[in-house]
Amino acid sequence: MTVHVENLTPDFLAFWKQSQGLSLPEQKRLWQTLYEEPHRDVFDVYYSRWGNPARLEEALLKFPKVAPRLPELSHNIQTRIADIVTRCARLFAAPESDLDVVVMVGSFTSNGWVTLFRDKPTAFLALECFAAPRYLELLIAHELAHGFHAQCSAAPWTDFAIGEALFGEGLAIVASASICPDATEEETLWFRPGYADWLAECTARWPELRRRFLTDLAKIDETLYPVYFGGTGPEAGLPKRAGYFVGTRVIQALNRQHTLSELARWSPERAVAETRRTLEGLTGPG
Repeated sequence: MTVHVENLTPDFLAFWKQSQGLSLPEQKRLWQTLYEEPHRDVFDVYYSRWGNPARLEEALLKFPKVAPRLPELSHNIQTRIADIVTRCARLFAAPESDLDVVVMVGSFTSNGWVTLFRDKPTAFLALECFAAPRYLELLIAHELAHGFHAQCSAAPWTDFAIGEALFGEGLAIVASASICPDATEEETLWFRPGYADWLAECTARWPELRRRFLTDLAKIDETLYPVYFGGTGPEAGLPKRAGYFVGTRVIQALNRQHTLSELARWSPERAVAETRRTLEGLTGPG
């Protein structure tokens, strides 16, 4: 298996070095000319869903705190990714094929995602969101699990489909926990520490979460998706990213009878049907 890593971090650091002492408008101009435009295809994908160009000025104000740790985060990253790819491929019994990864610095809107890029499933990693390499490695495992799931799956999956997302995110969480076994559960779910209270709240509210997901499992809804998997949960009276917690519990239950390799090869229809059956039987979160 060949891993292709496109690392934009050196170009970001070159931009950042030249922008020191300049006004925000000048920094924004340099961002465009030195960093964004040379990687137009990457940023077109980023801004299509995961990034927001309106957040650039806010990001520029945050970069002084973040930029000093970027060399450590990006150091030897191709080797680290290749090591995790080997372990992840073994977990999924993945076919021999190429795998693409883009490492970048964005505007603090998303830490990672997998999507079609240049006609291939590609994992994207946004380094500005990480405080230490160990948390980045958790995300690498998580996003590569999504990548292998996309390669192994019997059919394409649908964006903003609640049931499919619940299954897919749970699969990636359980896989990353296996690949990085020293991480705590809250670290595996959030890629950083400090979420024990969130975990306790999700556990305490399991009956409500289970009921909500059973109601919405078949929906494809771009506005509902961030309620369950993004930052708008509290606006709907739910914990943020509760879908990751619920999806993990579903896959943990399914993993008692099926390997992750088997689960990754289910069709979306079977995955959602088995997710519903599992949720109906899970009277507690484990």
